[in-house]
Amino acid sequence: MLFFFLACSPDPTPTPDHDVVVTPLEDDTGEQTTTPKDTTVDTVAGYEDPSTLVFDDPDIHDYRLSISAEGLESLKNRPKQYVEATFSDGMYDLTVGVRRKGNTTNMDMTSKPSLIVKFNWADSDQQYYDIPSVYLHNMTWDASMMHEHLAYWTFRQADIPASRTAYVHLDINDVDYGLYLLVEKQNGLYLDQWFEDTSGSVYESGSFNYPCDLQYNCECFEVDREGDGDSFEDLVEFCNAVKNAGSGFLDVVNQHMDFPAFLHGQAMEMIVSHYDNYGWNTNNFRLYHEPTLDEWHWTPWSTDLGWGWYPWMSSPSCGTYGVTPSEYGSGYLIQRCWEDPECTSQLHQALLNQADVFEKMNARGELEETYERIVKLAHVDPRSRYSAEQFESEIACMRDYIASRPETIRVWVDQQQ
Repeated sequence: MLFFFLACSPDPTPTPDHDVVVTPLEDDTGEQTTTPKDTTVDTVAGYEDPSTLVFDDPDIHDYRLSISAEGLESLKNRPKQYVEATFSDGMYDLTVGVRRKGNTTNMDMTSKPSLIVKFNWADSDQQYYDIPSVYLHNMTWDASMMHEHLAYWTFRQADIPASRTAYVHLDINDVDYGLYLLVEKQNGLYLDQWFEDTSGSVYESGSFNYPCDLQYNCECFEVDREGDGDSFEDLVEFCNAVKNAGSGFLDVVNQHMDFPAFLHGQAMEMIVSHYDNYGWNTNNFRLYHEPTLDEWHWTPWSTDLGWGWYPWMSSPSCGTYGVTPSEYGSGYLIQRCWEDPECTSQLHQALLNQADVFEKMNARGELEETYERIVKLAHVDPRSRYSAEQFESEIACMRDYIASRPETIRVWVDQQQ
């Protein structure tokens, strides 16, 4: 496994106890030097999880991609096909695979495309800080440029499995493409943070097969990460059991998944008003099968339309859309829960619990720290659809929304009793 480390890693760097592959680099004098490329985690500056150097770095990363004219033409005509590119972070030049991604965020290379960068595309052993691939999200529908980052941060603070994020200033072929959000893929590295057994598969539902939910026998799901601990038949068995549960829905679903965790996840989605989700829009979610326990877990995805933000309104602002919990009734599991008095009571309690969690986690503090980090680049992003004034307006709205949201949820639940 290839592992790349920063020059600021603590010295001295331990000497690997095995042969290494080296990559020529140029120092300040133009002379070529060599740096170990293939090392184990415990031999590089003591980092147990090297990926934290990417996702926990408070600075904005400067990344550059170089793509040939032929590659750009391929991305124009075949956007979901990988092309070869050179990735650089100022220290390393890596051969990677790049393709466009997204649905409503899928833009061509002349605007501001969302991208997947696959570090192990040309060499299956090559990884970047133990990371095999990442998403670069363009935040094209997000005036605040932090909806997705802050929502994922909120989920993780509430002990709900969610991707890590970081910010990137991206340059493609010496052209400034502006500010991007680096989002962790739900792969083995991600699973290892949340589950004891990571040999299961991650199944994706999205608007490519809309609507896609459990009552359709799961043929509509796609394997986003294939593990060797289960098979697609396990997903079909889960779907059939839930679909045919009848009046025993709550007992059946508890036998097959961590349903209390699911309810707490849905409650937090309602609190941050992520309406383009499972409950509201039967969209943007993943299912993970934990083979040892034979247990299914729901995880959130693509939270850029969180915080009640609806960009297609004439005057979009946060806190105006998807703010009432009872409106979240599209997903099959949520539908069945609202129909069951006992399950509804559990969901109400989950909302109250998560309102307390949200209030204590200092989301306002995270917002302010993120604001200070990105404000300069956000104001001058050459490819953003929103002005600096719209950015500031959305941030101000989010400050108020965060402060008032826990009590709003408590009042709503009280009114349902």
